[in-house]
Amino acid sequence: GTHIDILYEGVEAWNQWRRNNPGEKPKLAGEDLSEMDLTGVNLGEADLREAELFQADLTEAHLKMANMAKADLAGADLNGAALYKADLSGACLIEVNLTGASLGAANLGGADLRGTKLCGADFDETDLSGANLSEADLTGANLTRADITGANLRNANLAGTNLTHMKDGGFKEKRGRYYGIRGLDSCFGDPLFVRDAKDQDYLDTLEVAIEETKSPGWRRWKRFWFSA
Repeated sequence: GTHIDILYEGVEAWNQWRRNNPGEKPKLAGEDLSEMDLTGVNLGEADLREAELFQADLTEAHLKMANMAKADLAGADLNGAALYKADLSGACLIEVNLTGASLGAANLGGADLRGTKLCGADFDETDLSGANLSEADLTGANLTRADITGANLRNANLAGTNLTHMKDGGFKEKRGRYYGIRGLDSCFGDPLFVRDAKDQDYLDTLEVAIEETKSPGWRRWKRFWFSA
């Protein structure tokens, strides 16, 4: 049968098929795997572009080098999943559980990670540029050498994160994206980022306050200040 038919037989049958056909890359682009129990499934190097994985259970799944660009994984459980070098660019990962997942060298450029649990996740050399991480919980995550240029970190929690050699772009890429950022006092490895993020949170807070005032004088001052 087709690859999706084999997968519908269950994880055990699927993983056995993978062992018997090591050279075959699963073709599952655009398939509907939503709400399936895929615990421990081997989807390494699979083509899952634009697949529906909404609320799927992918606990401890093997997804190394899988192509999941623009896939919908909203509400999925990827606790402890292996996603080394996976392509998740433009994917929907809203409120996904990625606790303890390994995402080293993965591409999450432009991905939607709002409200995602990323506690203790490994993002070593991961591309998070332009990703939306607002309300995400990055407690204890490893962001060593990760690229967060232009990422939205509004109300994200960075408590205890490792930021060694992280790339974060300049002032222009931070503006409006650091409002309410939390946990800056306990993250480590990049004191400059911490200082900039605190400054930016202050400026973003100021900007929000000015947005909400009715006084034209204030708004004129704001235009002067923020275009400086």
